[in-house]
Amino acid sequence: MCSGRGSVEAGVRGRLIKQLPTISALLISEFFTLAIVQYCFKGLTSSCDGVMHLSRVRIILDNLRAHGYIPRWNPYWYFGIPLLRVYSPLSYYMMALSGWVLGLSIPEDVHTLMVIFSSIIFSVGSVSTFLLAKELGLSPVGCLASSVLFVTSSNILAYWSIGSYPNMTSIMFVPLALALYIRAVKRPSAVNIFMAGLSYAVVFLAYSLHALVLGGFTIILSIIMVIQRPELVYIARGPRLPPRYTLRLPKVIILVVSVALGLSMWWILPFTSAIRNNPSYASSIVSSQTSGPSSFKEFLDRVISSLSQLAGVNEIGSLQSPGFEHFVMGLLGFLITLKRRDEGAILASVSLILATALYVSSGVGVPSIPHWRYQLFFSIFSAVLGGFLIDSLKEYYQRFTSVVFSSSSLRGRMERDVLVISIVILCLLIPSYPVIGTDAFISPAIEIASGYEMYKLTEADFAGGELRKAAALTQVYTEAAFKASINYNLKSGGGASVLTFGFGEDGGEYGGYHALPISITMEFDDVSIRKVQLECGGRFKTERNEVPEELTIEVIDGTLRCRELGVEYTGVSNLRLNALYTYMEPGSETTPFNGYVTIKLYTGRRLLESYAKPGERVGIEGGYDLNMYTKLYQSSGGSAESMYLLNEFAWLFWFYVFDQKDERFIPYFSRNYNVRFFCTERMDGLIYRGSGLPLEYEGFNSSLVEYIDSRTKLILFIGDLSEYTMLFEAISPVNPNDIVMVYGGRRITSIEPSDLKRFNAVYMGGLIYRDAGELQKIEETLVDYIRDGGGLILDTGNLIYGGRMTGIPEPFPVTETNIIAEPVFNLTTTTKHAILEGIDLTELSSVEDVSLSYAIDLKGDAEVILEDNGRPVIALKEGGGKALWIGLRPQYYAMMRMKEGDITWSRLIVNMLRYVSNHITRGEGNVTFDIKGPEEITINVTKPQKNGALWIKMIYYPGWKAEYKNASKILKIFIAGPGMMLIFPEEAEKLTIICHFDKTLEEQAGELITLTTLTLSIIATIGNWIIKYLRAIGRRGSRWDKTDHYGRWIKNSLN
Repeated sequence: MCSGRGSVEAGVRGRLIKQLPTISALLISEFFTLAIVQYCFKGLTSSCDGVMHLSRVRIILDNLRAHGYIPRWNPYWYFGIPLLRVYSPLSYYMMALSGWVLGLSIPEDVHTLMVIFSSIIFSVGSVSTFLLAKELGLSPVGCLASSVLFVTSSNILAYWSIGSYPNMTSIMFVPLALALYIRAVKRPSAVNIFMAGLSYAVVFLAYSLHALVLGGFTIILSIIMVIQRPELVYIARGPRLPPRYTLRLPKVIILVVSVALGLSMWWILPFTSAIRNNPSYASSIVSSQTSGPSSFKEFLDRVISSLSQLAGVNEIGSLQSPGFEHFVMGLLGFLITLKRRDEGAILASVSLILATALYVSSGVGVPSIPHWRYQLFFSIFSAVLGGFLIDSLKEYYQRFTSVVFSSSSLRGRMERDVLVISIVILCLLIPSYPVIGTDAFISPAIEIASGYEMYKLTEADFAGGELRKAAALTQVYTEAAFKASINYNLKSGGGASVLTFGFGEDGGEYGGYHALPISITMEFDDVSIRKVQLECGGRFKTERNEVPEELTIEVIDGTLRCRELGVEYTGVSNLRLNALYTYMEPGSETTPFNGYVTIKLYTGRRLLESYAKPGERVGIEGGYDLNMYTKLYQSSGGSAESMYLLNEFAWLFWFYVFDQKDERFIPYFSRNYNVRFFCTERMDGLIYRGSGLPLEYEGFNSSLVEYIDSRTKLILFIGDLSEYTMLFEAISPVNPNDIVMVYGGRRITSIEPSDLKRFNAVYMGGLIYRDAGELQKIEETLVDYIRDGGGLILDTGNLIYGGRMTGIPEPFPVTETNIIAEPVFNLTTTTKHAILEGIDLTELSSVEDVSLSYAIDLKGDAEVILEDNGRPVIALKEGGGKALWIGLRPQYYAMMRMKEGDITWSRLIVNMLRYVSNHITRGEGNVTFDIKGPEEITINVTKPQKNGALWIKMIYYPGWKAEYKNASKILKIFIAGPGMMLIFPEEAEKLTIICHFDKTLEEQAGELITLTTLTLSIIATIGNWIIKYLRAIGRRGSRWDKTDHYGRWIKNSLN
């Protein structure tokens, strides 16, 4: 038995010794990679894309630390969007989890986090390339060379430097995915297939476009492997017998793809649900392609230009090239592989040709995935072929030196190996020199704004415990900030201090500053605070037994508040605030203040964060870095595809406020979007509060959650969502603050009659129905609604929905309509009607190339309000409520005329909405809310009355639910205003409603598929290991028989 154990140990030692060169080369590669990362990257390297990505990471990291889960909703960007629903999420989760595990925060520890994450990702890239080179047949030296060449590629370093972290995280796993796939094809097993599928899933989840390119490379490499080794598909059995099909490679590729898709389904299904209503998204991938050449000469010029970019002949550190030296080594390696013709060399060469062809074809205008992806794949394979070059040089030099140095002596072999290693190092220094020999690739860490300025006051600034240097602070406040933190540093033995600050309008006691929120942070050494007393000119006093860690005292627009102590006082114009802090110990007396005061004057984003109330938003054009420093809600963000795909209303806000700079939209947008601050140039309605703050809408009323009372008219729109969006745009420049638009879907029959009566009016963008039965139900519903005093508008100007129709039911004033197209309108009226009040008909008629729907047959009690060339285009019928028919599609013409600066059509729409709206009593409910986290808002409503509504100004997306606390009733959510949420609570003395973002059906199905795939893969892997173990035991038993040891004697004796 001892000899058997010894033979096992000897076998293990033998395998370790055999793998020692590979392990040594891998360790050297890792050491070199970490050295390169530390040399080139000092932290966060980009103030644009990099900061944008870290803003997302901060949202995840803060929520992990505060609530213990990864959020799926991002309330900070674009008025609320699903977090990472249309952008590959894995790299963000990796960074956030790294920060969470290590206890790092953003922005305080962002540079440390990025140095660690950079080291991890580049180490992955180094190991991945090493393993791919090994799988392709390179020696440890060749693998080492490939790894070094890859991590020193110019475009790899440059992409990381500009902050393209998800892109580069994905590309670092690409070589690993290819290596594991090739391994699975050569040695199919459950473990190898699972690992290959897992690596492909990582590539996809880190950056989905790379997975598409990788899939193309995988197909081409599979075809080459089948050509090289036909037994991967079939085994020939002679000219007269059909081949025996093994289908090994097709089985492997199907299993690998199935595992990869299964493991990615938790993200794929929500992603597809987000874009299925926007088929243009897929085409946007190729929308930026270069147009084709107009001549053969231009074609050649583009080919030459693309190749020169790929070679990096004109620029050091180009995003398009791995570097000229790398390009040359890859080209030489390609030429060498033509002679070697082994399997791995051919696979690498074909991959390099494919990457080059794809890059060049994209440059000459062939539609494809954007060309800035292909050069990264070129870098991978040029690095591998560079390894082939080094491997071949090493072999050639070994043969050359074997003639000079004797191989029989140890000294001769050592001298030969030293020379070989020297020539390999020299060859690797040539492409590495631009990185380690210059500062061209050193990316210094960007400056992280502290958000405050420090000022220190010593004992000389105090007399009897009272601060005398008020004039100096006045100057500091007016020039620097609106917020101060005061840290009291007391010497042991204790003390008491009185700090005096002045507040007031210009010309006040200290003069020159106004509305200064002050945050007082107290730090005491070895003392116990027994009482805190706040006094304001002797007018009020508050005592508490315990002192919070931070007191925030705000004086804004004449109102002083201290939320921590529950203090509020109005009418403050010229105020001296004395903050007296004392402590008492048994047998001791209060001693005078003896120390210094440090004043933090908050500036920039942190100042803005302290000034804004919860839920108030900042209108900002870019906003890449806002949420890396603050938790402010904003109108923008950093992910444009999120805005276009998930929230069209965010695009509307950006377009009119920042692109068009149309000040007419600001009042209505401010209320509907709950935007208080506007980071833009001066416009009417925006005021400047003071230094360090952006412009502010003067009439702003903070209302993330607003109770809709009787003064507001709720208008329910029924029709296409695009028509609703157009209607919202059309009325916005008129600023009808008494009107809130609500979207109810395409069909009126989807709305319960009881819900319908909660709205002041219904605007139908055409008659949309499936059959006569549904049309009859529409008539019954609307007749009942009008009888109860409701207001109704039917617009058949959207010609496909009732533009030409007969048998139009009650309660509409028309029976039959027709369609006509004209060069211009000729609108006239024979009556003075409230709908046309303030409307210039000549302005309405100034639209050209018009199409409209006009009434052929009117009902007897209908009143014609507006005609076009004698044809009725607006008619009214009253009876209980008001039913208005129009054939003009006014929101469309309002949009056309708005470009010319005319909003007459917008006024006409608002007049119609106000005229038909009935009065609904909703009471004056009082609302408070608490933002529990990114995915939950708790709302407390006092005395909500029947028909009262709550407007939650967070974008609605499937997954949002509203329910009563401690009750199972789910409230229906309507889309109100610019895609926000509206609910109708029941009448009660007091209600608590919880709005939370839950998993959608797609998310649940995706997570189930992923979990099932992972479970089956683990079971298959464990089963594979068990089977291999049992087979090994069986083989060991059969060999036991054939030995001459003790066991054989027993067997012979028994026989």
